[in-house]
Amino acid sequence: MSQVLIESGQITPGDWARTLGDAIKSKLANGAEDSSQTYFEAVTDALTTILKMDEQEMERTVQEWRHAFETTPHGKPVSLDRKS
Repeated sequence: MSQVLIESGQITPGDWARTLGDAIKSKLANGAEDSSQTYFEAVTDALTTILKMDEQEMERTVQEWRHAFETTPHGKPVSLDRKS
């Protein structure tokens, strides 16, 4: 998701790196384990921050992407269908 935002010019690589780094540091400083779950949560926090979404909107977006990923046939590009 961050790569799409960078490639579309919505965020810069530097802004993403700083925001994600801050989110990871914050998680670890607050006692989180250095794990893939912590990294996933930090990515979600960073996306929320950089896109200025509230938590409900971000959770809905994460679930939409998860559903899209899980239902897209292998080898096909994953995208959100937000027509409805």
